[in-house]
Amino acid sequence: MKIGYLMQAGAADVRRQPWSGPAAHVGHVIQSWREMGHEVRLLAQFDEKIFASDDLVNFRPVAIKRMDQGPIRTFERAVRRLQSELRLPYAAVFESMRYVSACAEELCDCDLLYERMGWMGYSGALAARKLAKPFVLEVNGDHLNEFEMLGIAPRGAQRWISVRETRYAAPRILSLRPARVGDAASLNNGKWTPLVCTSWKMVASG
Repeated sequence: MKIGYLMQAGAADVRRQPWSGPAAHVGHVIQSWREMGHEVRLLAQFDEKIFASDDLVNFRPVAIKRMDQGPIRTFERAVRRLQSELRLPYAAVFESMRYVSACAEELCDCDLLYERMGWMGYSGALAARKLAKPFVLEVNGDHLNEFEMLGIAPRGAQRWISVRETRYAAPRILSLRPARVGDAASLNNGKWTPLVCTSWKMVASG
């Protein structure tokens, strides 16, 4: 199987050694899949630029020329200036359009798209729909709850947009441990029922 591993928002930087905890998790998952005989291509956004890698050693930039120049880029700059001056909510529209285009170029022959979730990152779901590919979203914790504890949670219209985008990216939840009361509350708002997996085959990822 050929797997496209996606990281759009809040990507763990696997380019730098030694790896951080999140980067080590990503690296070990990819290495484990390769040991099982799968091909894996990483497509990640670092420092507002998109990179692809087939070996976690060499990273090549992925340019989306139609969005990085010309009328679309001019329109993007105008919208961002207006957004900044009027303090309008942020929806990650241009970043997502650019990332989906990169997925179409780099991952069109993949059998599965697998994304490590980042807040406001919903391009994986968009790309999977566009390319008609199976899609898995890995969720590591309750982002909104963490933001609340840190005192940086979005409010008002920004919060509504953020939660709606996250629900779009993760319409179903599969918990790989016993569920606790309140799990995924920020995503389902009491409307979704988490699925609980009581037995599965564990693959060590380091």
